[in-house]
Amino acid sequence: EKKSTILYLSEMYSVLKDHPIRFSASAEWNKKFDQEESARKFAEWKFKQQQQQEGELNTPKTARVGSVAGKWQPNSAPKEEESEPAPSPITTREKTPSAKVRWNPKSKDEDKEPEKVTPAQTPSKPSTVTSAPTSVTPSSSKGEQGLTYEISGRGKEGGNEGRMLIFTVTLKLDGKPLSNPQKEDLVVHVDCPGPQPKLNVMGGSGGAYHVGCTPATGGQWWFDFIWRGVWCNEPWLLQVKNKFNKVPDHPYTGTQRKAAGLEVNIINTVSPSTPGSNTPLGAGARTPGRISRTSSIKEPQPENSVCSGRTCEMTDDDFGSFNITAKDAGGEVLRGDYKFDVKITGPHNVSYKLTNNGDGTYSCTFGPTTKGDYHVEVCYKGKLIHNGSWAVRVVEAMADVLFEDLTILFHATDKYGTPKTSGGETDLFKVLVSGDEPVEIMDLEDGRYTLDYHVQPGFNSIDVQYGGESLSGFPIVFEI
Repeated sequence: EKKSTILYLSEMYSVLKDHPIRFSASAEWNKKFDQEESARKFAEWKFKQQQQQEGELNTPKTARVGSVAGKWQPNSAPKEEESEPAPSPITTREKTPSAKVRWNPKSKDEDKEPEKVTPAQTPSKPSTVTSAPTSVTPSSSKGEQGLTYEISGRGKEGGNEGRMLIFTVTLKLDGKPLSNPQKEDLVVHVDCPGPQPKLNVMGGSGGAYHVGCTPATGGQWWFDFIWRGVWCNEPWLLQVKNKFNKVPDHPYTGTQRKAAGLEVNIINTVSPSTPGSNTPLGAGARTPGRISRTSSIKEPQPENSVCSGRTCEMTDDDFGSFNITAKDAGGEVLRGDYKFDVKITGPHNVSYKLTNNGDGTYSCTFGPTTKGDYHVEVCYKGKLIHNGSWAVRVVEAMADVLFEDLTILFHATDKYGTPKTSGGETDLFKVLVSGDEPVEIMDLEDGRYTLDYHVQPGFNSIDVQYGGESLSGFPIVFEI
């Protein structure tokens, strides 16, 4: 019931994700939950074994020897002894003269009739019934080697971009349940269009983990599961619809597998019959969204991939840019994470940044750098792409004019240096400036005066005089 509550709250959270609600399960809580689950399952198993023992010892059975039918004789021990619980997991019973019933503890069918053995097959020594647990391997896991998984939950059927989805992955190692699985043991990698999502991993009890995320971009999402360093045999495909209710193709590149030094068998991205549906893709697919058919991956072809929006001339304080569109042999735009090589040569080193837009295009910006002639080359696997080679000329940028008009304020003082508080002495000041434009002094009538000067390109000089002498701070000389 607790596990069902977790799933219910997770699904409710996908509806209420736009509200200020947040919940999480701590590692301590998960550990306590796993311990309670293990204790409950062990108690159920122990009770079941005791029931089997009591039914085996006390229930009359019918045996058939040859063509003669006889009745099984119950144990001659007193009823009080029959009702007593077994003192240990191993119980010894006496051999009957007619027949013997041997119970197979490995059988999963509780309603199956006990095996009947004739007296000739019965050993002379008392038989024993062992109640120790046995390892049962599910028939569906026979022949499975490595790390395998099964997907369940509502998220198994796919989702929509911008909406949270949750699915449950149940892991097995070599066809057997995981040994003491913990939440921290599982690492999930996703190969998807657009930015990488934030993945939330919960649970772990019995090898069942709950994975949640909010896809930002529609397309084919590939999930790799790594448990304690062991990779799953093949990725799982999740179909995510975009705002147009379509599922764009996104090939599985296996970047993380390659980085781990593993061989990558590229999965064929066969579109489902209905866009966005999670029907089995191709013959042999075992579960929806899980593909067993493989083929060679589509890769960009240098002669079809194209460079556009190229900057051919720029200033030394600016940035240049260009775009790359990845296309296959048929001219189809390929969405994925492909490595295009950009090389910029010239009199100085130039830095650049290449960004994957997630729709089959890439944007590159470079610069700034010093003036000179540069050359740009864009290659894929050592081959130039279409329009992938051009020259860029970098020129020196002209200095910007910092201002057009200059306002100067000065304060008149008496002979003792005390600032005056009244004006009226405009005619006593003389202004000498470079250029032909006249300059007028404005009286603020509080002892302060201002003048506006229009700056000219080149040499500039401003001098304010009183009684034939320059004021303190004058002349002002500068060059633009």
